[in-house]
Amino acid sequence: MYRNNIGYSIVDNSTGEFLCGITNHKDILNIIREYRLREIIIPSYQKDQLLNYVGTDLMVTTYDDWKSDSCISNYLKEVLNKSVSSKKKRRVLKRNLSEELASLWSLPNVGDIRQEGLVAGVELVANWRTRKKFPLKARAGIRVCEAMVKRGVLTRPIGDVVPLLPPYCTTQTQLRKMVRALRESIVEVLGGSHV
Repeated sequence: MYRNNIGYSIVDNSTGEFLCGITNHKDILNIIREYRLREIIIPSYQKDQLLNYVGTDLMVTTYDDWKSDSCISNYLKEVLNKSVSSKKKRRVLKRNLSEELASLWSLPNVGDIRQEGLVAGVELVANWRTRKKFPLKARAGIRVCEAMVKRGVLTRPIGDVVPLLPPYCTTQTQLRKMVRALRESIVEVLGGSHV
């Protein structure tokens, strides 16, 4: 695991393959368990903060030179750009996300679906024909995200836009679960049905 400018990147040291990226310490414990990480490399100033989240069962290597941080970031970019399998996985994941999101168009409260790469936003509206927005008091985005948590998917709304940002390590099954949780949550909270 390497720290870079936008968060943490999980890289398989034996193959150099980029596995996934995370942006906060709270996700690290799950990633460490999922990938059975035994060693991490981070800037020394972050060691104490990180160990508060993950405990001390890891071998932690630190470095003091801030330039090393940017060197590691450059190394990760190089690995990502050269890895054909990683590029292919990202393209397939992007296509699969688009296909899964397309199923949401049949819901009457979906006003727009925007996607750029693996970042998607589903806009919730009171009326899809007129794209009339929900009143702020309705808290539509918040309520839908709360219903998603019950289904095992954690995200937070930006107003009435529900973002989905699957990491590169997401499987097709996990992607389906994310979108199904969103679909079921929209139906539960806002009404309508699967058309």
